[in-house]
Amino acid sequence: NPPGPLVVPTLADEQLTAEYVEMVVGLVGGPDPQRSDFRIAATAMHGVGAKLLRRCLSEAGFTSLSFVPSQEHPDPDFPTIPFPNPEEAGATDLLVALATETQAEIALATDPDADRLAVAIPDPHSGGFRLLTGDELGALLATGLLERRAGEGLLEGSAASDATAGSARRPLLVTTVVSSQLLHRIAEAAGTAFEETLTGFKWLCRPGFEHPEYEQVLAYEESIGYAVGGLCDKDGIAAAAVVCDLVRSWRAQGRSCHDVLDGIARQHGAHVTNNFSLRVSGVGWAERLQKLTKELIANPPKEIAGIAVGRIDQPAADVIRLFLVNGDRVVIRPSGTEPKLKCYCEAVEPIAANESAQAGVA
Repeated sequence: NPPGPLVVPTLADEQLTAEYVEMVVGLVGGPDPQRSDFRIAATAMHGVGAKLLRRCLSEAGFTSLSFVPSQEHPDPDFPTIPFPNPEEAGATDLLVALATETQAEIALATDPDADRLAVAIPDPHSGGFRLLTGDELGALLATGLLERRAGEGLLEGSAASDATAGSARRPLLVTTVVSSQLLHRIAEAAGTAFEETLTGFKWLCRPGFEHPEYEQVLAYEESIGYAVGGLCDKDGIAAAAVVCDLVRSWRAQGRSCHDVLDGIARQHGAHVTNNFSLRVSGVGWAERLQKLTKELIANPPKEIAGIAVGRIDQPAADVIRLFLVNGDRVVIRPSGTEPKLKCYCEAVEPIAANESAQAGVA
């Protein structure tokens, strides 16, 4: 049969787009032409994000922006990448090459529908660029946004807090049960509200709705999804604008992203994550995966790598978290979409005042 008529998608009208751009620019305090010297490399990974990301950043004042040319326009075949996910090995190779060529201060990758964001930063140790983990970017966003609130007198104990007492809601940080424990440490130190939820933004943004006395500052999941400010879903473009503005502000203070990460590690310990999956294949994989999960939950290990398990909790019927006595943690759950048992491992290592966060990784 011959193909049917071509269906042309309906595009949002310009007023809606303009309102979105205004919202994103508002997240960084409005336009500022002094941002024009901040060099950014970006890729849309053959997705839909390039045009709107360029517009949002440009209207905020970030005009030194270069896109990977071969990945800037939508292409459902994704011809230049092994898999259209910024977290996959090799997916950001062209972005890093562009960032190196243009001497960018940050490299941004939105996934094809632009709701997730990956960030690479110059690495003083290797001389190249290093892709941040989702948890590292979450810690940087939380730290930077809380620093700004403190400077504006919107955090308890900040210099101007007495003048604003009673006028601001308590800030809220939210992450998932499989994300790093670091956000909880940051929230405790800052005296902010903190919530953990199941994975997915249908859960992550509920605490903000359920607690009108709180003001959501950041909700994020380790799989590079970020809702900055009061957004109720992950948004890679909004997160990109905010992280660029934070990094530029730190530069003006004489700090790099690595300096900020080192400061976080010295205060809270280096939180090093390593996630992997065990694939279950063959006929009847779903039943076998369910059985494997049930057996593990019914008979969890008493120690891992020779370190005793001090506490166990079960955030959902098919999720188990093992907290080791030294502060490390392992989370195990089946994938909701693939024949995999997913494992999230985290080691926590104290960092001395004269050490880099990389010492914990080593």
